[in-house]
Amino acid sequence: MDLVHPLDGLDARPWASSSHAYGSAADLPELLRALTGDDADEAEEALSELHGSVLHQGTVYAASVEAVPFLARIAAAGHRTADVLALLGGMAESEDEHGVATGAVRAAVADQFPLLLPLLASPEQDVRRTAAWTVSHTRATGTALHALRARWDEETGPAARAEVLAGIARLDPQGGAALAATVLEPSHPAEVRMAAVFAGLDADAPWTEAMHTTMLSLLPADDLRSDLDLERGEPLTSVVEILLGRDRHTERKMAFALVDAALHDGRAEVRAEGLWAADRACMLSRGAPRRLVWNLRAAAVDEESVVAVSSLLGRLGGVAAPAADVLAPLAGRNPDQVDDRADRALAALVLVAPAQAVPLLAAGMGRRPRALDTAAGFRSPKDSALPFDGDLLSAVRDRLSRLDDLNGNEPWQLTHLLAGWGAEAAPALPELCAALPRFPGQAARAIASVAAGCAPADRARAVDSLRREAERGVLPAAQAL
Repeated sequence: MDLVHPLDGLDARPWASSSHAYGSAADLPELLRALTGDDADEAEEALSELHGSVLHQGTVYAASVEAVPFLARIAAAGHRTADVLALLGGMAESEDEHGVATGAVRAAVADQFPLLLPLLASPEQDVRRTAAWTVSHTRATGTALHALRARWDEETGPAARAEVLAGIARLDPQGGAALAATVLEPSHPAEVRMAAVFAGLDADAPWTEAMHTTMLSLLPADDLRSDLDLERGEPLTSVVEILLGRDRHTERKMAFALVDAALHDGRAEVRAEGLWAADRACMLSRGAPRRLVWNLRAAAVDEESVVAVSSLLGRLGGVAAPAADVLAPLAGRNPDQVDDRADRALAALVLVAPAQAVPLLAAGMGRRPRALDTAAGFRSPKDSALPFDGDLLSAVRDRLSRLDDLNGNEPWQLTHLLAGWGAEAAPALPELCAALPRFPGQAARAIASVAAGCAPADRARAVDSLRREAERGVLPAAQAL
């Protein structure tokens, strides 16, 4: 095949009768030509459009099959080879097939092995590693596996060697795990050792002490993630997720040990990865929050880490109460100033230790929008309203009395908070009634909740206010109690 002319025969194909994600594939010849052109911007745009049409959000189509031979020739001819290989690999990987026979696209890629397999020996490491990823996704366990094993014996580039190992493990999980066990030692490149960890996990091999030690030694592992494997964008998190998913006591214990070690690490970047892993663990395991809260507390060693940890602590709610003391100092800082970090910490404290947060919220009223929003939305089927506090009520009344100063969602936040207190918020009825003309919907709902349990005189005044606004047309009659 003459690779100098990779688009020979392009116009002979009945593109208009084939379809991709956006309908007729009549536009594909123009995109394929742009991909081989001299204009780098046009080639980049063409590649993006091809991803969107023949591999749209991971789905392949009839036109995908038609495009494969030309893409393979384009890659072999040296036009954006690694990028085009990545597109072909994504097409081979796809199991979301629309309007095309099952496995047809994958088989079409495998048919191009005469062009693709030589790229495993390309002078460019990025081409070699992407070629390994692509051919392994064809699931051609004969030809592809043989080629990857041969490449393993020759490959010296760390990134490419790691992808060759991953490809072998993809096609032969047990063989890949056995190979991986030989490259866990520190003498091997970090990329290869990371691939070895996943090769063992993918084969469901037992989590050994050697694998555990290797994983810890690779932290921080964020730079070791593969841009070809988007599902494992956070290596430590992915390892923890796999171990927890096995639902075996020993390996669950080791998953938490990995998170614990990362959260206690002296390096901020490792603690950050530990926090990501802890977050995922808390999503996957009901016992994780109580198991990890003390380690999350230990990870909050400075202001930066307190801010980072606060979001997860807030989502854990009352379970995270042992960590309230690491939130409180920052949450109470500069109450008379706008302070985003203090606001974030206070928002978390509202959920973790509401009684402790209430006086801090009162002191920072009008300057803690995130915390106020959290407090106003505190009510849920599982939780009661934010605990009533006289000082906080006074702060809300004072803020509500200055309607012109209210910002953004404050009318809803303040009225919703009062509504949650019911009759205890009765002293705020004058401010709520005064707010009716400006914020009729929010104020009316709060008045209804507050007045329902009030003394008869207070209720009567509230009813009169609502009726006046209904008569003026500000409120629907149905809201006039």
